[in-house]
Amino acid sequence: MRKKLARAFGRLCILFVVFVITVIVTSKVVNTGNTDLTADMRGAALPVIYANVNGEYVNCLHGFVSEMEGSFLRGTITPMSADRTIPIKIKTFDSIVTGAAYEVRTLDMKRLIENADLKDPVYNGDEITTVISVKDLIKDEQEYMLVIKLTLSDGREVSYYCRFIDKPELYLNEKLDFIHNFSSKTFDKEAAQELKQYMESNSEGDNSSFGYVNIHSSFNQLTWGDLEPVLESDRELRILDIDSRNVSVKLNYTVSAKGEMYDVEEYFYLTRGNDRIYLMDYERTMDQIINEDNIVVANGKIFHGILSESLDYKENADANVFCFVQERSLYSYNSDTDSLAHVYSFRDKNNDDVRTSFKSHNIKILYVDATGNIFFAVYGYMNRGIHEGEAGIAVYYYDSVYNTVEETLFIPYSKSYEILKHDVENLCYVNQSGTLYLMFNGTIYSVDLESRKAELLASGLNETRFVSSSDNSMIGWQPADILYDYKTLKFMSLNAMVPVEIRAEEGHILIPLGFFNRDFVYGSVKVSDIRLDSTGRTVLPMDYIYIQNLAGEILKTYHREGIYITDVEFKDNMMNLTRVSIDRESDVIYQTSDDQIMNNEKEEASQNRYKSVVTEEMETTWQTVLKNSKAGNNPRITTTKEVMYEGNRYFYLNVKDLLDRYFVYAKGEIVAIYTDASDAVYTAENMGGTVTNKECRYIWRTGDRKQKYTIEGIETTRVGDKSTETGTTSEEIDETAEAMTDRQENEDVYVNSKKTTISVCLDELLKTDGVYADTVTLLSEGRSALDIMKDNMSDAVPLALSGCSTNAMLYYISNGIPVIAMVEEDAAVLIAGYDEKNIVIYSPLKGKLEKMEIKGAAEWFAGNGNRFLTYAK
Repeated sequence: MRKKLARAFGRLCILFVVFVITVIVTSKVVNTGNTDLTADMRGAALPVIYANVNGEYVNCLHGFVSEMEGSFLRGTITPMSADRTIPIKIKTFDSIVTGAAYEVRTLDMKRLIENADLKDPVYNGDEITTVISVKDLIKDEQEYMLVIKLTLSDGREVSYYCRFIDKPELYLNEKLDFIHNFSSKTFDKEAAQELKQYMESNSEGDNSSFGYVNIHSSFNQLTWGDLEPVLESDRELRILDIDSRNVSVKLNYTVSAKGEMYDVEEYFYLTRGNDRIYLMDYERTMDQIINEDNIVVANGKIFHGILSESLDYKENADANVFCFVQERSLYSYNSDTDSLAHVYSFRDKNNDDVRTSFKSHNIKILYVDATGNIFFAVYGYMNRGIHEGEAGIAVYYYDSVYNTVEETLFIPYSKSYEILKHDVENLCYVNQSGTLYLMFNGTIYSVDLESRKAELLASGLNETRFVSSSDNSMIGWQPADILYDYKTLKFMSLNAMVPVEIRAEEGHILIPLGFFNRDFVYGSVKVSDIRLDSTGRTVLPMDYIYIQNLAGEILKTYHREGIYITDVEFKDNMMNLTRVSIDRESDVIYQTSDDQIMNNEKEEASQNRYKSVVTEEMETTWQTVLKNSKAGNNPRITTTKEVMYEGNRYFYLNVKDLLDRYFVYAKGEIVAIYTDASDAVYTAENMGGTVTNKECRYIWRTGDRKQKYTIEGIETTRVGDKSTETGTTSEEIDETAEAMTDRQENEDVYVNSKKTTISVCLDELLKTDGVYADTVTLLSEGRSALDIMKDNMSDAVPLALSGCSTNAMLYYISNGIPVIAMVEEDAAVLIAGYDEKNIVIYSPLKGKLEKMEIKGAAEWFAGNGNRFLTYAK
């Protein structure tokens, strides 16, 4: 009996051991690649690099460990020293640098000019200083890209990108001293009295908030009112653009005031005159950094403090969970548990330096479910963590029960944060089924976050073919590539996931315009009304505007007999319509008065109310009044842990950017992206900005022009006249004009029916780029002037700039590039020069160069639609 019991016990022991082994093996198999550990986010480890400009370290550069397209990383600009060197400082933060080299490239990154190792480094604690000596292979007054490459002890190569220029007489000390002096004196009301002469305080200034102050604000706003701020960090200075007269700069620093911490950014645009420096533009923003040691939630309110712009926030259906992003930190308040979770941030108490506070990234809340779980995206440059030094979109899942954050996927990106931001703001959304929708380089993808499978919805979309609602939950697009195939439109709710198709009436095409809340707005154009203006730009006069809901109902139709809409602008609850009329006999389009469409349906309000509160001392502050007013005082604040996992979550979307886009920079950031150059130049002029293309070529720049300039060598041929005057110089313009007038009044004119004013002007324009073509034949074959330029100019960027100002065109003249202007009956003249009061015009009908007052010329060109044709080098 005892033997049987012993044998039975032995079998049980064996079975138990087998069971335990099976459980362990099964657990390992089941959990392969799954998460079972959590940890704090890895701290920042990469060095930063500063340039020494006149004894001051500026232009902090952050390194990339992934391959980037440098032509899109415009960033800051560093002026070379007089001895053609760039002194630099590498702040290692205790990382070990085992190698350092640099490259000099053209801005488009296509041509390597020079590369070498960095020599003679000097070590001082965690700082390394050295000097980059650039060889005599670069041209004066031309921008280049400097790429500094550091090799770290772990084998990683880190690349740092910065534009630089060798240009004399920049008057840097004078300009930078002004900026530091101005910023410092705002903290001292008595010393700041002298700053009044630079300000333009008037009714345009909004004096209701310290969150945003500009050149039109009051002296009290400029000097911080009664806040009495204290500087808590160094002022980080970044040079955005510079020439001999102008400079634009940003300062970033933190201050403390009334027990709170704030991020502050100041923007300066200066012009150096003959007698003094003039402050042309100034802005200051101030945003509170949430201090978890202070009271953040009390009496049913979340206190956000002073802010420069509205927060990104979302709530779940029951409104018991309210999520918001403040100063690139994501928080979630749960009123049921009275707890505030600090969900995600690169910056915290233990990680707060120039690396973690770097602002080339942001957070977008994508979805909040009933229990408070969140999908969110971190996009741009990754300041720390497992992707430090990479750029892309990281999609995370926050588990509210375990208070953990887990990466769902990471999409690498090789262009700048500003361009990625434009795409993410256009479309990045997670629906109730866990499907991510995003736009990437003009392509719409849907990605199942569980299976990580992607589906392409549409591609090749530009700003005229794609629109989205303010919350990204609704999208509309034109699926056809060719204009005359715009016969259908698609729009869809990303929660319904089934596109609605809209078909055009016979003889019409459809254009997506935007959304009024969840209702789709689109326009209809008669195919017979589509036309090219004389510069080659396509004009689409819409005769009908429709507003349609998802059920297919037309909620509103806008039509005025004989009136056409050429542009729309959505602002608040209103749509502004730019309208024209068409003279059918002369086929000329005339501008008429604008009109508006009001949206009578209010957007669904949040149950937790985000609102402003005005106090005498702090002025405008912001808070969220919670739906559950029972929230206690100073609730429990938790910090999440990151879930660790095996393998990686990289998800590659290899989308080629085939769009010819123009990037408008203002105040150091991309403020707009267009596929139409005229829209880009128009926006840049109104914002004091700069336009580049994807090769980082300058298309247009504010303020970057000579006081006067005349293009030499314009051949003054009168249409139909056998004679030609060549080689006219700026000194001879007035004399030549008089002589040619006398000659033309006393000789017969021989009419040559083949030459036209546009062909003569086009010949002269092409010639300045070394191009010669049979423009008479090409134009007679129906080719537009713009097409002829595109076909024959290999290294220039042809531009049709209809709607831009005469003043904007002088930028091209200053760079030695003539401008064709279309006038009455589609005749052309050539703008060939200017001075302080006049412009120089060559008219083939008159066969001469003549001066015309700038004001009168501007009115003349505007009356003919401001139709210009030129190119950028």
